[in-house]
Amino acid sequence: MSSFYRLAIMGFNAGYTGSLKNSVGLYSDSLGTDIVKFEVGGANESEKVQFAVHRKILCNKIPVFKIMFMGGFLEASEQTATLPEDSPSAFRLLVSWIYTDRIATETPSANYYEELTELFFLSEKYQVITLMDRSIDGIIGHFKTSNCIWSPDTVKLAYENTHAKSKLRLFASRLVVYAIGNPDILAGTNDWSTENIQNLLASSSDLIGDVVQLLRGQLGSCAKDPRNLPACDYHQHGNGEVCPYGGKSSAI
Repeated sequence: MSSFYRLAIMGFNAGYTGSLKNSVGLYSDSLGTDIVKFEVGGANESEKVQFAVHRKILCNKIPVFKIMFMGGFLEASEQTATLPEDSPSAFRLLVSWIYTDRIATETPSANYYEELTELFFLSEKYQVITLMDRSIDGIIGHFKTSNCIWSPDTVKLAYENTHAKSKLRLFASRLVVYAIGNPDILAGTNDWSTENIQNLLASSSDLIGDVVQLLRGQLGSCAKDPRNLPACDYHQHGNGEVCPYGGKSSAI
């Protein structure tokens, strides 16, 4: 091998090694080196799932965990948190988003919207605004492309796992009003029979209040399909604030 090629290869290797070191350094800076652990899931040991997450990126993405792991709580001293009420599958999506800024189940599957619904519950609980927007836009987008909607049971679940002003409740209550006003369109779809709607309304006084308020506002007009209403209706930003997604679905 000539001296020229030998020097060229040495120069390339030196540059590559330097570039690699810089990349590793940047990667290490963003992640940090400290690890925190989570135990997520139900009361039975077989249902619990263990997660290990870099503390720095976790706390940067979700301030609630910064308070938990860097404040004066027990979790801070042990660097471990037990979350028995959270869904392991939803928490897995949360962790994936922390590292990639993407929702891991963006390829639709049979239980796609169920996973996204649980992810919204988790995002709202830990006040992750971006992930709330991404998950609810994903739910509605999936409903549009698959021409499907929630079942009454999922609407009930949505009201059991969200707060009174939740945007997911807004979508759920609009869906119930749409189901009441369009029995022919939804005939045979996810059991939206009159009896099931009655049972659903009886399960939640909050839902009854929201549905009555919507019905009063729509007297004399047809109930609108909540899947086709503006995406900003379901985002976390205020009515007078600029939409960070340009008024479109964040799932696009």
